[in-house]
Amino acid sequence: MKLKSLFSSSLITLGAAILFAGLTSAARAAVIQLTPFGTTALSTFYIDKNGTGPGNGNDSTSQLYRLNTYFVAGPDLVLTDSLKPADQTNVWTSGLAQWDYAVVHFGAGAFGGEGGSVGAWNLNGADAFSFPVTGFSSIDFFRTRQPGDNNTPGVPDGGATVVLLGLALAAIGLARRSAR
Repeated sequence: MKLKSLFSSSLITLGAAILFAGLTSAARAAVIQLTPFGTTALSTFYIDKNGTGPGNGNDSTSQLYRLNTYFVAGPDLVLTDSLKPADQTNVWTSGLAQWDYAVVHFGAGAFGGEGGSVGAWNLNGADAFSFPVTGFSSIDFFRTRQPGDNNTPGVPDGGATVVLLGLALAAIGLARRSAR
């Protein structure tokens, strides 16, 4: 009988520990810097701004063209919305989660581009990120969707599965204890 009681107590303790671990774990999305392809790459992650956009501009249209042409954004993506924020900063402590991609223009000479260079990031659900500061000039954000998608981004499990496992183990332990 003592072994059964010990097993039941251990099961409750294990369930509570797993429940606590699930409640304290948070989904952490990692921003992914996109690698350019083709022959225009200045380094591993940047392209020369000159000759890579309509009119070589820093406007959202040029950045969208660069994102689709020089960076591998993903198969069959449709870009639905863009923003060039009034606050052109490289540090974002919040507000990124609503956007899918960021294209950053770096000033002349940065990363080897005489007219500036461009880098792109898949924000991957992250809400905050600090983009490289070297030569930072401007930033554009883009929202995308897959054909047939309702434009809701996939979010990693925020610990709900672990919480459910903990609750189930605690319930089994309590049921075994009350059955005595």
